[in-house]
Amino acid sequence: MWGSLTYLAMVGFGDSGSSSGVVATAPEDTFYRMDLPERVLLEGCAQNYGASKCDDQAWVILAADKGKAPAEAMPETLSASLPPELWKTLSAHHALSEESCARNLREDLPAWIAAQAAATTGPHVAVLPAQFSVCQGMAAQTDPAREYRSFWFLDDRRVVASVQCSLPGSYSDPYCQLVAYPQHGAYVASFARLPAGNVERIIADAPEMMAALAFNLPQDMRDRVELDFLDVGFVPDSAAAAAAQELRVSVQ
Repeated sequence: MWGSLTYLAMVGFGDSGSSSGVVATAPEDTFYRMDLPERVLLEGCAQNYGASKCDDQAWVILAADKGKAPAEAMPETLSASLPPELWKTLSAHHALSEESCARNLREDLPAWIAAQAAATTGPHVAVLPAQFSVCQGMAAQTDPAREYRSFWFLDDRRVVASVQCSLPGSYSDPYCQLVAYPQHGAYVASFARLPAGNVERIIADAPEMMAALAFNLPQDMRDRVELDFLDVGFVPDSAAAAAAQELRVSVQ
């Protein structure tokens, strides 16, 4: 996969309709985008529901966090754990929900992260409990268990990347997106959209996807943004492995 992206960067995308765009006048304006076939972004990519190899387009975006204020200020107890962009996503989902949902984030989420750190001996991938990821669905009278599932890459108490997948039931063709947070969220790297049946492969190949992005960046961005932080080896814990397998099976 690494070599495939390297080749495309050197010779162009031919008739695929893909392109790359760069704006890098200053660190705060950092922006880079690649559009490319899903099968190139993720080696072995397969469509959902027993279909053939992936044949749609995907994209990779690296951008500086613009510092837009979140719906709710991040609690001090989470500031060392969550990158700003991830907190914005969580707080926005909970902003219009009942108070118990917001309380889950302020009080129970720091405790869950601490428990994850205490229960493991190294970097790992954990599945985010539904009370944090989909509590807000209750307010909209939807079935929260059918919305989406999030897998967090945890290095001690820091979340350094996530894979978020929509689920069958609410979505006819579920997909996953890898989002990584270089330098504790000073930058955001996103890889989307890949069929959800590939969730286990996306988690396993996240370091290679980051390496391919780094290889294709202009030199000034490569010097500025650290993209090798997933190389330490993130292993899914038993709950995350089971949740990923369940999702894959549900769209076979």
